[in-house]
Amino acid sequence: MRVFFLSAFVLLGVATSAVAEQYVCEIKAARNSFVSPVLAFDFVPGQKSALVYDVFIHEVHGEPVSAKVKKMGDQKYRLQWVVSGIPTTSTPARVSYRATMNVATQQAIVRGNIFAADNTVQGRGTCVKEKFTE
Repeated sequence: MRVFFLSAFVLLGVATSAVAEQYVCEIKAARNSFVSPVLAFDFVPGQKSALVYDVFIHEVHGEPVSAKVKKMGDQKYRLQWVVSGIPTTSTPARVSYRATMNVATQQAIVRGNIFAADNTVQGRGTCVKEKFTE
């Protein structure tokens, strides 16, 4: 699955800048939660926005979505994004995500708040900085 998302991320033209950093994270979360087992981030340190791609974004949008970025320290970043229309057995879900990524330790924690429900989902995992060639 990681290879599929990495390939899709590259094919969508996300690796556009030599100064951009791309990370692919393998996330462990509860089964059947709204936390993707693979997340891909593309951001430029110092910028306030990034692109993010995961299985739910792929299913709903088919391409990366924009995320807000906030620097949380020397090597930590917080990324926030929303995915609306995630298919469920009843009504489509809308989930607000927040990922905290430490680029020094290559660790990520992802939390999701499901709108119109009193549920929070979370996962954590390891990220790899990818090197792309154009």
